[in-house]
Amino acid sequence: MPVTTVHQPTHREALWELEAAFERGDLITVFGRCTVDYDGRAASSLGLGRRLLVLKPDGAALVHTDENQQPVNWQPPGSEHHAAVRDGQLRVRSVRTSPDETLDIRFETVEQLSAMAVSGRRELSVTGSEADLRNALLDRPAVIEAGFEPLATERPTDAGPIDIFGRDSEGRPVVVELKRRRVGPSAAGQLRRYVAAIEREEGDNAVVRGILVAPSVTDRAQRLLAEHDLEFVAVTPPTADDDSPPAGDDDADSLSTRQLRATARSRLLSTPTTRSRPRRRRRSHPARSRADEFGRVNGSQAVIPQAAFEGFIRPSGVRSTTTDGRETSLDVPGYRQALVHTTRVHHRNPRLEDRPTRYGRSAGRPRRLPG
Repeated sequence: MPVTTVHQPTHREALWELEAAFERGDLITVFGRCTVDYDGRAASSLGLGRRLLVLKPDGAALVHTDENQQPVNWQPPGSEHHAAVRDGQLRVRSVRTSPDETLDIRFETVEQLSAMAVSGRRELSVTGSEADLRNALLDRPAVIEAGFEPLATERPTDAGPIDIFGRDSEGRPVVVELKRRRVGPSAAGQLRRYVAAIEREEGDNAVVRGILVAPSVTDRAQRLLAEHDLEFVAVTPPTADDDSPPAGDDDADSLSTRQLRATARSRLLSTPTTRSRPRRRRRSHPARSRADEFGRVNGSQAVIPQAAFEGFIRPSGVRSTTTDGRETSLDVPGYRQALVHTTRVHHRNPRLEDRPTRYGRSAGRPRRLPG
């Protein structure tokens, strides 16, 4: 029997179905109210709730809720499933030996249990890939350009393998790079490296063409292609069961390669690129930079921020003595602002910097404090 489903079974009936499904190697789903406990490299616990348990024949165990695509707890393939009825509950355990991990699910009630014999290919068939695009272009090389003759695929070069290598109607070597999605400047740079590698192989006088095949390109990539004399052909990868030739942007009779290159060049010329000079860094006077570091100087006064006070001047109420014998008080109320004596800037003597004083003493030439 390919599918077995029981609704609201007793714990003993659910146990019989589980044991039979384990022997057959079926895919099992159990839905009901349960608790979930994990013990291994860490420990976790989920309280009572309605959850879906999936047991796979390869040993994987997944516990799902009604949110998100990832399970709330799981065991990887290679684990062993066990079932038993204890303390009035259906207990399902998934045990892994290396490392030691145990996933324990205790069902208070089971609302549905299903066992299915799953068969079929395990390989994932992907359509619309670069391989599909390459095969379609090899069958119909005229989609790239009339007269194009493909000679090799995955041709090795010192820059990497080329998707399709061939020659045009005039016998010139052509490098074709395939992309299945919209591409940016990196694809243009990759094609440029392949073309340069073939040019080194063919010689200095060889004319090697490069064609980028993709559904679309960004404006920046199109400008880069035109700058390096590379070409672009818009082709969409075929889908599954699609025997029609790869379609371009508009129809089968899309723009030729030379027309696309001319369009790219015209767009490049219509979009001026301005290269601004690097801004020269202005050298500021040491006095000004020093003053800006601790506070903006206004005449002979400077307002110092809170962060600059710590470790720079002494606490409020401490009296300091200047070099001329006069005392001054550093009063730091509330916001802790202070009037700090500074010296004037002497333009011919950079040592006399306009900077705050340290403990009431001028860092430059000694001056008398204002009365």
